[in-house]
Amino acid sequence: REKEQLSLVGRLEEQLRERSEEAAALLTPDEARRLEEERRTLTELREELLRAKEARIDGEEEGGEEARRSAQARYEHFKQMQVEELSLLEESLIQQKDRLEREVASERTSLGLLLHTHKDKQRQ
Repeated sequence: REKEQLSLVGRLEEQLRERSEEAAALLTPDEARRLEEERRTLTELREELLRAKEARIDGEEEGGEEARRSAQARYEHFKQMQVEELSLLEESLIQQKDRLEREVASERTSLGLLLHTHKDKQRQ
């Protein structure tokens, strides 16, 4: 049973890795860098939590609890930074959307004028 679960986890990790690589190809260099930093941070946090768990198992209750609290605080900080980055990105995208909507409106106005001018010339 445990062997089956390990095999399943291995397959799922491989699928996730493949999909991540495919998605990474679509990212800008800045986005790819940020994603890699996030992965590295999450890997470090996972290792910290595993060490804390091992310390508790080995009887170092206080040290394990301290390590767990430290990892949890670091994780919460990491998530807060993600929220802030996403808020900035959202604001940037909203501004970009507004700018594009103004450009489209301007293009439509220009197109309308061109069509009107073209119809006037055809009548003459």
